[in-house]
Amino acid sequence: MSAQESTSELKVKKIGGKEEKFRTITTHENGDIKKTSIQQAVSEEDYNKLSDDLRGGSSNGLFFQVVRNDIRTKRSNGEIDYINSYTKAASRTVQKQMNDPKTKIKKKLDLG
Repeated sequence: MSAQESTSELKVKKIGGKEEKFRTITTHENGDIKKTSIQQAVSEEDYNKLSDDLRGGSSNGLFFQVVRNDIRTKRSNGEIDYINSYTKAASRTVQKQMNDPKTKIKKKLDLG
């Protein structure tokens, strides 16, 4: 079976005193999650300035930039490796909030 994508519902989170919109795009194949991309809504103007690898697409009039990619790979011995990286589009404030265990933003986005 080929890889499929699932898009979460839009989540609104307060970041730096401002309400920001996020979604996740999860790529899965044969029941295994391969990649999760966390995307943040931006203006169309800002979206058009992004390089192709940072463009998350658009939906319902919103444009998204990729702020984090979580990639899961399986070693030959069956163990799972995780590569988690923020993109250059992720502000320090966004990174700090996603890494803060008190806000649980990253976990809530993953569950979405």
